[in-house]
Amino acid sequence: MNSGERSNNYGRYESLIPAERKHVSTMVGEKIAEAAKKATKAVAVAVKKQKDKKGQHNNTQIHGQGRNTHDNIIVVQEMVHGLRRIKSRKGGMIIKIDLEKAYNKIRWEFVEETLLFFNFPGTIIELIMFCIPCSKPRVLWNGSPLQEFSPSCGLRQGDPLSPYLFVLCMERLAYNIEEAVIRKDWDPIPACQGGPRFSHLFFADDLILMAKATRKNLSTIKDVLKGFCDASGLIINKAKSKVYFANCTKRRDKRRITMELGFGCIENLGKYLGVPIIHERVSPGTYRDLIDRVQARLSSWKAKLLNFAGRITLVKSVMAALPVHTMQSAWLPQGTCKHLDKLNRAFLWATDANPRKFHSIKWETVVKKKGEGGLATMNSGESSNNYGGYESLIPAERKHVSTMVGEKIAETVKKATKASAAAVKKQKDKK
Repeated sequence: MNSGERSNNYGRYESLIPAERKHVSTMVGEKIAEAAKKATKAVAVAVKKQKDKKGQHNNTQIHGQGRNTHDNIIVVQEMVHGLRRIKSRKGGMIIKIDLEKAYNKIRWEFVEETLLFFNFPGTIIELIMFCIPCSKPRVLWNGSPLQEFSPSCGLRQGDPLSPYLFVLCMERLAYNIEEAVIRKDWDPIPACQGGPRFSHLFFADDLILMAKATRKNLSTIKDVLKGFCDASGLIINKAKSKVYFANCTKRRDKRRITMELGFGCIENLGKYLGVPIIHERVSPGTYRDLIDRVQARLSSWKAKLLNFAGRITLVKSVMAALPVHTMQSAWLPQGTCKHLDKLNRAFLWATDANPRKFHSIKWETVVKKKGEGGLATMNSGESSNNYGGYESLIPAERKHVSTMVGEKIAETVKKATKASAAAVKKQKDKK
């Protein structure tokens, strides 16, 4: 007998345990993972059933069929556009609320109450509440992990179950707002004259509240937010929460609302879901941040480390990821599109020897399909026109008044042009 071979064959205790007799902790871990997976599927099905049964709020964004991020962006843009032109004595306001560590501070008791509120089966509730406390995180201190600890609240980020549970919890706030609107304690804002009225827009932890700038609405908003925060354990970050007022709102009303809420007053909402909200005429600096992000991804030092095929792949991936999200909700100015194409060309033909970066093939040929002799890269101008901006996402019967007026003007100009052309032709025939 060779002792070395025998030690290698039998010395590891893992090989002595058959597959069907694994350690108890391993079997428990597998069972927990399997239970969490089944619970996630059950929650997804239950959410869809409850949504169909109770009806989804028109103002609330939930992970549902036919709804996406750009719907909220379009609505917020239209609401800002309407507030700039509203002439009501009561004025109007849009409150952008930021929650501190939303996933980490939500109470488990509130999650269980929410599941009971939506009439989930008892077995599913027990399974979900069994899976939530299973995680035991560690803290890295100077690169070394400390001892495990069991949290007492919060939802683990990265868990497929967490987004569904968080959205359901935020629906509780939506129901509270809807009840206040029904009681006429909360006066929503119309998108335009005779248009739909909006009181709130939610997308995960991005909260937008809309109401008339009155004392009654202010008191109702404070009560609703306080009741929800006390029940859920969430905390509003007053330093990052802002209020945007209509131009017709009186100064004393603005001062009173901002002081009582503790939020700052702004004249520009900035970005919402990664897209800048337009408040004035679009200028070359409106989408400057988009150009800076593309320029950071297409740095000159990266071009030196990649061959031509690698540069083509990087240009395609960057242009397919960064500008497309903005293009789906707004038309980019021609200057911005040309600047993006300029960055792509400079990166694609980058060389160390020639700082002028001589381009071997014209850009119009590069953007063609591969079957037509091109490289199938993205042309920013054509892509922005293809996505069409938010006007193409709004049905014809629901277009904004300004869009409809513009179409009428264009139609009138077209008829006048035809009439003048016919008159000129008659004069020529007479002569």
